[in-house]
Amino acid sequence: MPKIALSEAVIAKLKPPASGRADYTDSRTPGLTLRLTATGHGSWSLRYRPRGGKPERLTLGSLKAVTLAEARQRAKALNGSVADGQNPQAIRRKAKGAMSFDALADAYLTGHAMPGKASWKNDLGYLKRARSAWAGRSAESIVRSDVVALLEAIRATAPVSANRTRSVLVTLFNWAVETGLIPANPAAGVRARTKETPRERVLTVDEVRDLWAMTGPDGSMDPNIAGALRLILLTGQRPGEIAGLVRTEICDLNDGTRARIELPASRTKARRSHLVPLCPLAAALVREGIARNVGSDAVFASAFASRTTLARHSLSQALRRKKLSYTPHDLRRSCLTGLASLGIPREDRLAVAAHAPSDIHGAHYDKYERMREKRAALVAWETRIGEMVGAGRQVQAA
Repeated sequence: MPKIALSEAVIAKLKPPASGRADYTDSRTPGLTLRLTATGHGSWSLRYRPRGGKPERLTLGSLKAVTLAEARQRAKALNGSVADGQNPQAIRRKAKGAMSFDALADAYLTGHAMPGKASWKNDLGYLKRARSAWAGRSAESIVRSDVVALLEAIRATAPVSANRTRSVLVTLFNWAVETGLIPANPAAGVRARTKETPRERVLTVDEVRDLWAMTGPDGSMDPNIAGALRLILLTGQRPGEIAGLVRTEICDLNDGTRARIELPASRTKARRSHLVPLCPLAAALVREGIARNVGSDAVFASAFASRTTLARHSLSQALRRKKLSYTPHDLRRSCLTGLASLGIPREDRLAVAAHAPSDIHGAHYDKYERMREKRAALVAWETRIGEMVGAGRQVQAA
């Protein structure tokens, strides 16, 4: 078995054997082997000897689905588990045929999505159709054609949901391959089912004024939903974070210079804690919510007994029932675009939005919260909202 320093260029030059199969062992990664067959199929595997056992061979995935870098990463992780006394192939044999797709989805949610994703409930929702379609089937029996058929069925009525489902399935199956539960990812290489156009919707002045009226005390909207929608527009925060506000996240509410929301890392998209200044109008909304929901931990309580705080989708449904053309996230965009129109520096707008810095300095060294700057920006925006609510001309909020 030849041992060579594999690279993408070297692999591209390898020719399938005239018959049978040929194995090439990577000289950089112990045990990592590329197998080519006469039919042109390539696959990755790891050869190892477990402690006190016989040599084993563990499939890591096909050459088309798994890059050299990914194969090396998986092999390195598995070699580590072997060094710790585990036998990955024995673990796979024990699970093979016994793990249903439904069980795999549960394992993914509890082992990966819940601990690492603030949006794990989205994954839970997008997996419902897959779990229904593949009920009773083993995870390893799912193939590419099954994934395509499922996504096409979803696309027929919900094109964007088909794309989101595809993304979740790719992540789920990648995780399952990396943890040794299945040999390959059947969703790898499956294209998005529809081309999406990023939303650019920003509310007009008239729309801001109408929203303010329908979310006021004389409007017909549920007061908790109304308060949450107003707070999104005033602060520019993500709808799910505002809907899920609890009292322990509200600090110094009666101090006009220090009132703020303190979102823990577990509740933010970037998994970083985030401080949001509460300026006068925003602080008043929070006070009203707390006073309205006495006995509840929620700032904006759900009408359903099974929940404490509002569900994110309740905000979207409220706007749809009013036959409005914008979404809760468009309120966030309107705020952040409005801050730009007021001349607020980009660094301060990014800080308000809790957008993770893209450079090393911002991500790892600059820990300044910019509370003074964020508060000044949102005070200016509240003043602009006041002007828009009384305005009569049809111009964009930005």
